[in-house]
Amino acid sequence: MLLLSDRIGVIFEGRIVGIVDPKKVDIKETINKLAEELEKRYNGLFTKQQIIEHLWNGVGAHYLVEGREYIVIKLRIFTTIFSIIFGFFISSIILILTKENPLLVFKSIFIGAVGSKYAITESLVFATPLIIISAGLTLSYKMNFWNIGAFGQYILGAIFSSYFALFGPQDLSRFTTLSIMVLLSLIGGAIFILIPAILKSIWDVNEVISTLLLNYIALNLLKHLMYGPWKDPSYLGFPLSRPFNINAHLPRLLTGSRTNIGLIIGIIVSIVIWILEKIWL
Repeated sequence: MLLLSDRIGVIFEGRIVGIVDPKKVDIKETINKLAEELEKRYNGLFTKQQIIEHLWNGVGAHYLVEGREYIVIKLRIFTTIFSIIFGFFISSIILILTKENPLLVFKSIFIGAVGSKYAITESLVFATPLIIISAGLTLSYKMNFWNIGAFGQYILGAIFSSYFALFGPQDLSRFTTLSIMVLLSLIGGAIFILIPAILKSIWDVNEVISTLLLNYIALNLLKHLMYGPWKDPSYLGFPLSRPFNINAHLPRLLTGSRTNIGLIIGIIVSIVIWILEKIWL
């Protein structure tokens, strides 16, 4: 345990007398010096060898597991690779139990995600909101607020902005239309996260539960609108609204694909959040 520890604190007579960094000192040499000092303090009650054995065996030691202040790059890379491999391993066990071939399943997932130009561009389309949502969640988690309702906030923001696209003025410029839609989406998401925030501050309601359950409220509200008031009769039974005006569309990055500048915005937002985290958080 001593060799695995990130820091070693030495407490004597109820006081911390030293903090040792195992990576900067020789643990064995430090233990020997500490044993010599303790042998003198105990006036020969314990021999140096007895004290060394006690220290190495962890007698009287208390171990505290806590988050590291800094994680080296190598450990981050190893953790990421290990997590991916472990995820594939667990998934393979579940697939085998359901009598499915894991290799064929993983192959289908890979082809569906990056197996063609169309698949790659569609993956980027789906990744765009996830990137932006993840950047926002970073801040809430840094404040120890466990927001599990990002999906619901995303839906409500989309409802607010879509309302303006469908029922707002249709003769505005693209920049004005998109700017208003972005502002409305922020307001919608903020209103939805305000509910669990109030519940937490006044009644101490666990935000994990409240934000999670609000996801289903947002989803059912969206279903109500798409199957009801916002449904375009020309689409027959399909739950689709009428198409947005062209000025309510984000500019495309690639001709013939749905990939838009939202991807660039997501990358920029992520970089800004990373810089803010390094400077202030």
